[in-house]
Amino acid sequence: LFDDTSYTLKVAVTDKAGLTNEAEVTGKTNLVPAGTTSGAITFTSPTWSEGTASIQVSTNTSYKIEYQINGTEGTWTKIENGGSIDNLSHNTNVYARLTDGINQGEYASTSIKDTVAPTVSIAPSNITSNSVKLTVTASDGQSGLADSGRYTYYLNNTQKASNNTNSYTYTGLTASTQYTLKVVVKDKAGKTTEKSTTITTSAPPGDTASTVAKNPSTYYGAEVTGYTCTNSAAVSKWRIFYADSTNIYLITDEAIPVKYAPDNAGGRAPNKYGTYKAYFSNVYGSYPGCEWINANSKGKKWLSQYLNMYGGMNDRNINSVAYLMDTNVWSTFAGTKAEYAMGGPTIELFCASYKQTHPDKYIDYNVISIYGYDVKSSTNSEYDNIAVEIKDDFNHIYIESERSVWLASPSSQSNIHLLVSSSSGYMGTLEYNNNRGCSLRPIVCLKSDVRLKKTSDGVYAIQ
Repeated sequence: LFDDTSYTLKVAVTDKAGLTNEAEVTGKTNLVPAGTTSGAITFTSPTWSEGTASIQVSTNTSYKIEYQINGTEGTWTKIENGGSIDNLSHNTNVYARLTDGINQGEYASTSIKDTVAPTVSIAPSNITSNSVKLTVTASDGQSGLADSGRYTYYLNNTQKASNNTNSYTYTGLTASTQYTLKVVVKDKAGKTTEKSTTITTSAPPGDTASTVAKNPSTYYGAEVTGYTCTNSAAVSKWRIFYADSTNIYLITDEAIPVKYAPDNAGGRAPNKYGTYKAYFSNVYGSYPGCEWINANSKGKKWLSQYLNMYGGMNDRNINSVAYLMDTNVWSTFAGTKAEYAMGGPTIELFCASYKQTHPDKYIDYNVISIYGYDVKSSTNSEYDNIAVEIKDDFNHIYIESERSVWLASPSSQSNIHLLVSSSSGYMGTLEYNNNRGCSLRPIVCLKSDVRLKKTSDGVYAIQ
């Protein structure tokens, strides 16, 4: 019969004499309950195992239960009261209804949902000066980890990779630098868990600036490899000039051609005096050197004593000195391993290098009024007689033997403007009214994390 329908039932009874009597009754069939009726159909919460879910379906009625997955138009499957529906995945819809065998009630439904994000832990390892490995341990007790792109790796919030590999090696890092490593793990339901950790890369292998400074006779003058800059074409080799507790200084192996000398702030370069020599008359009036030195920490570092007495005066000396020291002017010689580059060493740097390589000899400088520096030795305070002290082994601080070199320091004479050291050991000056040129020898200050690693006899690679 159809449910919820009125029917009249009649019976006729005949006895042996052939007499018949009839009786009838009218009634209505019950309505098969809708699954949404309280207690008619109930679903349990899903239980997960290996990426699939199971639920149980029950009724508090005497009707039978049948169900379908992800639709109501197909074939319904009968199931016992309290039976289990298995192998369900995230976002699966389950439909169930009651039936009396002929009639069916309205269906009820439930949706299978993964409600829990993955569990994730991470561990960095193999930390070197330029790389680190990050290993991920992840699990998901419901839908399981995503089929693709389950691990996404970041370095300082920049995405580096997205794959199904539970480890990633970050490369190309900078030594002695702090980085944040992050991974985002995704499950099949699209839920994510993020984990991050902070590491500091190790110092590069090799010798530190402190080691170099303590062994000047071994390192000073040695060739280095692995240093490049924009003006690399101008430089055949770099050599170690000096080191302190934090930095190593390199100087060009020989004078660079004058054509590579950069323009100053006024757009003028030094005047050419031969292929490798130049003089400064072309930069005097166009370059505001005093302003740069007073405002710049690197300028003050190597001219601190002179600046205390200088008082802001802006003349030929300071313009020429600032041209050589200005890290903006010489930026094309500052590669990625350098903090800055200059057009030549200062007298402070020169004397510091010499005193480290010649502890048995004396060299120093004085600040003379507002005019600049005066160099002295243990036997004579005049700078032009310093050759008495350093002539025999001047090249040990590495000044190329055939040419003199500019020193980025003002002279103590009013009519001359830069100190000059020559291959003979003479500590002279470049005269304003004399076209005697000097060789250009850029110098760079390497970053504090740079290390030197010996590759062959007397040659060191920059790490």
